[in-house]
Amino acid sequence: MASEQHLDEGALAGYRVLDLCEPWGQYCGKLLADLGADVIKVEPPVGDPARALGPFKDDRPHPEGSLFFAYYNTNKRSLVLDLERPEGRATLERLLATADVLLETFTAERAATLGLAYPALRARHPRLVVTSLSGFGSDGPAAGQRTTSLVVFARSGLMQIIGPPEGPPSAAPGQMAFDLAAVDAAIGTLGALFARRRTGRGQHVDVAALEVLAAQIVPRLPGQWVPQRFGTLNPQLSPSGTYACRDGDVELNIVMPAQWDGLKELLGHPPELERPEWDRREARTPDLAVIAPIVAAALRDRSRAEVVEQAHRLRVPCLPVNSLADFAADAHVAARGFFVPAERPYLGSHLLPGAPYHFSEAGWSLRRPAPLLGQHTAEILAEAPSSAPAEPAAPVAAETPLAGVRVLAFSTAFAGPTASRYLADLGAEVIKVESRRRPDNTRGFGGPFVEPSGASIMPGYVHFNRNKRGVAIDLGQERGRELVRRLVGITDVVTENFSLRVMKSWGLDYAGLRAIRPDIILLDMQGMGQTGPLRDYLTYGNLLQSYSGLTRVWGYSHGSWVDYVAAEHAAFAVLAALLYRERTGRGVHIDLGQLETAAALLGTAYLDYLVNGHAVHPGENRAEDRAPSGCYPCRGDDAWCVVDVTSDEEWRRLVEALGQPAWAADPRYATAAGRHEHAAALDAHLAAWTATLEPLAVEQRLQAAGVPAAAVRGPLDPLEDPHLRARGFYASIDQPVLGRGDYAEPPLHLSDTPIGIRRPAPLLGQDNEYVFGELLGLSAAEIAQLTADGVLS
Repeated sequence: MASEQHLDEGALAGYRVLDLCEPWGQYCGKLLADLGADVIKVEPPVGDPARALGPFKDDRPHPEGSLFFAYYNTNKRSLVLDLERPEGRATLERLLATADVLLETFTAERAATLGLAYPALRARHPRLVVTSLSGFGSDGPAAGQRTTSLVVFARSGLMQIIGPPEGPPSAAPGQMAFDLAAVDAAIGTLGALFARRRTGRGQHVDVAALEVLAAQIVPRLPGQWVPQRFGTLNPQLSPSGTYACRDGDVELNIVMPAQWDGLKELLGHPPELERPEWDRREARTPDLAVIAPIVAAALRDRSRAEVVEQAHRLRVPCLPVNSLADFAADAHVAARGFFVPAERPYLGSHLLPGAPYHFSEAGWSLRRPAPLLGQHTAEILAEAPSSAPAEPAAPVAAETPLAGVRVLAFSTAFAGPTASRYLADLGAEVIKVESRRRPDNTRGFGGPFVEPSGASIMPGYVHFNRNKRGVAIDLGQERGRELVRRLVGITDVVTENFSLRVMKSWGLDYAGLRAIRPDIILLDMQGMGQTGPLRDYLTYGNLLQSYSGLTRVWGYSHGSWVDYVAAEHAAFAVLAALLYRERTGRGVHIDLGQLETAAALLGTAYLDYLVNGHAVHPGENRAEDRAPSGCYPCRGDDAWCVVDVTSDEEWRRLVEALGQPAWAADPRYATAAGRHEHAAALDAHLAAWTATLEPLAVEQRLQAAGVPAAAVRGPLDPLEDPHLRARGFYASIDQPVLGRGDYAEPPLHLSDTPIGIRRPAPLLGQDNEYVFGELLGLSAAEIAQLTADGVLS
């Protein structure tokens, strides 16, 4: 049991991590360091490549002025080692004997050269967890291909459904594909550490950014609507989308019938909208072109603040489309304390984007700014043993990492169920709590398929809820609440994403849960968080994306992106809390505002604004520091490919692959700076070439030459991707009622405690007998009576 002195330590205090990641993998180490792990950033003598990445303070390149490095390396220590020299590798070997985790982004060839290929590492350090993050994974036919965030987005199926209808498709800005994959790498790392408590052995965690993004594609039934690009207005939820007010834009998301009624009142009941057939969402879809101008006309002369406030009173989902400046000055953001004061040599005093979640204790803290080059070399070397003794091996257990952990999941829609699905995939016994009056709303997304209990079921529900058990219990009745209180007594974690006061109304807020089980872990994941002036506001993923500033930076809104960003941060936070409880015996309350997880992925952009006053303009699929970089038209209908040249060497390879065209010899293109300055002209030349070829032909030719490129796949194409199939990424689920279909496996590959799809999503109340009979000891007669009384269903 912890004493009070532990409460200021992070949940991961006591773990040592060696971070050898390239810049695009460094968010994983940041997550671990920000919760207290001792993360050692191993740098070459010239400094980590991230130190050469902009933006820079005052726009002047300087090794200590990189705002990219300053954000992605908070709370880490810097160790300079020359791994090209035998003595550098020998020092690293000694440090590995004291480390719990090695984070790396090496190619297979580079790992072998350094003696860090996993089989050799395992033989020398069997307790070490080795986490590998890459674009396409460590094996499979595309494993050696060149990847960037843009390439991953194109191949994942997500990019094709984002952007204007006429094109080009739009990918998330910066390195978000890799940042989100880094969260999954952190989840896998903590899962492996949790398993090591039982087995005594580490293992290899392999995470591919492509799989993390492809796992967001919700399966479809034959003939079911497939997502399309719609720009800034969503026909499927007509008239949802972005609308201009007098002083800025707002984002609407109209899902439920009452929200449509509230919108009409918000707009002053325009008579043109009073058509009875439009009370059905499906009927509004084909008439978006008629409805949207009426909505736009009613909003354009009103102030944004007035519209948002009145919408809140009417329970109409509506939030502003914030700029970076708007978000940084926002009263709710300030009340939540998202931006924290920081001090760093060369940068001076500044604000820093902070916690994506709030722990009741042992949570996120800025314990040290990003280190200066080699700042901690002497102290780290003093801590290293003089030799690296062999570690004793231990038997390997085949159990899943979270075997023995029980979770009660009160969740609906996308974000909450996805968070608890990660825990279920890792082996926790997750019990999904629903009722006939309030089932998970994804059960009915997209069609009329009905299970024997009378509840709808669709592939989206299966996708979000595989590997879980399910109960149906009426918490509006005291007998139902009493049964849940008994379940809490044998539960480790409770997760929920209901509106703010629901759990408290049932006596199941953190105070109520702790009264039953003092070491309980509670994950609350409301859109705006549990505190702050906007905590009661109704939110959806696209609204949170807009409020966070991401929509303005991206240029478009992807409705469920923030749901996944929040869910993956939530799963990581729960795993950290479980490890903390193992060490201290103490439970934790996690207040995760989904809004803040989205803002955390804009950390460098916010730091650029806070330090330099720069506001990023909407992206155009172009990396700000390189060219050619973008999405280009190809031969065919709505056919596109991406090309993303990251270096002079890749530029030379591109020119050679194109057959040395005369325009490529233009001296303006000889340097990276020149190519960037004249990117528009360069893009025109490249687009003229890509337009003559089909997308896959461009991909194959350029990848064969070592140039990052990919055809932009449609949302159903990953199912047929030979690389994903070779990686075993899809598995068949025989779901009662729906039948057999292919679903994405967890995007985490663990070598010793493999995880995967073990059971289909539960039918409504499917596991009542197991949960209330076997776990709580109720007799069959008692369960029958509770069912007859409507407490269970």
